[in-house]
Amino acid sequence: MSILFRSEMRRALLDEECPLCMLRGEDEVRGLSSLLHEGLSNAPYLERLSQAGGFCSEHAWALQRLEERDWHDGLTNASFERPLLADAIEQVGRLPMTTRAVRRARRKSTATPCPACEGRARMEEIRASNLAEALQDQEFAELYAQRKLGVCMPHFRMVWVEEMPDEVRRFLAETQRRQLQRLLGELDQYLRKHHCHVKETPLPDEAESWRRAVAMLSGQAMSTALGDVLGRGHAPEEQTGAQASRRKQEDIYVQETRCTRSST
Repeated sequence: MSILFRSEMRRALLDEECPLCMLRGEDEVRGLSSLLHEGLSNAPYLERLSQAGGFCSEHAWALQRLEERDWHDGLTNASFERPLLADAIEQVGRLPMTTRAVRRARRKSTATPCPACEGRARMEEIRASNLAEALQDQEFAELYAQRKLGVCMPHFRMVWVEEMPDEVRRFLAETQRRQLQRLLGELDQYLRKHHCHVKETPLPDEAESWRRAVAMLSGQAMSTALGDVLGRGHAPEEQTGAQASRRKQEDIYVQETRCTRSST
C-alpha cells in the first residue's frame, strides 16, 4: 500500500463513519473532477458513456453540481450531453411500433452500466484490499479496534473475501461482532426508553443508534457520501465588495482557461 493510501486510510479510520464509505465519496469526486478537466479528450471514456446512454442519475447530477461549484458554468456537461441527446433522438426514431416487436426487442436488450459506476466499483475493490492490508499493521489494527463501528456490513463483506492472514481475519470478525453487539444494546435501550411506561431519556449514543444501525447495515447512501464531499467548505455566505470583486476575477480567469482548453 502506497504512502498516500496509508495516509488516507489513517485519516478515514479516525473518522466516525465507515472509512470505506467516506473514501468512496472522496474517490468519486476526485474522478469526476478529473473528468471535468479532461473534457472531450478522453475518447475511450466517451465511447463507454455513449454505449451507456449517459451517466446514471446520481452521477449525472453530481457532475453537474461539481462543475457548477468549481467552474461556475456547465460547459463540460453540455459538451457531454450534446452527442447523447443526438443519439437519443436517433434511438427514439428507430423504436419498434408494434407490441410484438417491442416484446422481441425487450428480450434482446442488455443494459450497459454507467462508466462512473464501473469506476466506483473498481475503486471500492482497491480500498477493500487496502484495508485488509492495513489491518496487518499494528498501528492500523489498534485504530480499527478503537472505533465505535468498524465498517458497514456491505464493505465488511468486501474486505472479508480479501487475502489476509488467519489471525487478521479472526481479529476482523471479532471486532465487527463486538461493535455490532454494542450497537444492538444501544438500539435496545433506544426502543425501551420510548415505551409509554418508561420515563427515561435515551443517552446520546442511544438516541443516534437507529441512524447508525441504518449506516451499519446498508452503508452510507451513495448520494449522501457524494453530497458530503461536494458540500465541504462551500457553504453559501454573504460576500463583501472585495469578495465579490475577487469572485468576478476568478470567473473571468476560469472562462479564459476553459476557452483555451476547449480549443485544444
